[in-house]
Amino acid sequence: MDKRHPSAEKGKPRPSNPLFLPEGSFFKQIMDLEARLHALQTELDSAPASMRQKNLDPSTWIPRNTARHSLSGHRMPVTGLAFHPTFTVIASCSDDATIKVWDWETGEFEQTIKGHTKSVHDVDFSFDGKLLSMHPKDCSPAHSYSILLL
Repeated sequence: MDKRHPSAEKGKPRPSNPLFLPEGSFFKQIMDLEARLHALQTELDSAPASMRQKNLDPSTWIPRNTARHSLSGHRMPVTGLAFHPTFTVIASCSDDATIKVWDWETGEFEQTIKGHTKSVHDVDFSFDGKLLSMHPKDCSPAHSYSILLL
């Protein structure tokens, strides 16, 4: 098999520039994309300053739904949240040393789990949803508690 450049097969000399490729090639596509990028950048740079500033703030162009429910009940900041794998239940933990269980579909508060003396850092449901695991601040990092949900 001859490994010469395709143009050498047609009797043309092989180009000395290794970036030279025939018309319709990958190199041509790159050059076209770079030209398009330059044209778009020029268009963006020529836009009024008020338009450029407005697009920098994501809150102006990211759509947001209104909150369905406001789950208030913790007295201190929430530090963790876990969704139940099957039911419409979430568990939230807080620096107020409590875990609160909510129905996220209706927004109703269901129960408070107390017993810690310091803040609870994280909560999580087991894969089957039968256990709720929590990691309190008054526990070493290698330990966590699990409780059975009824």
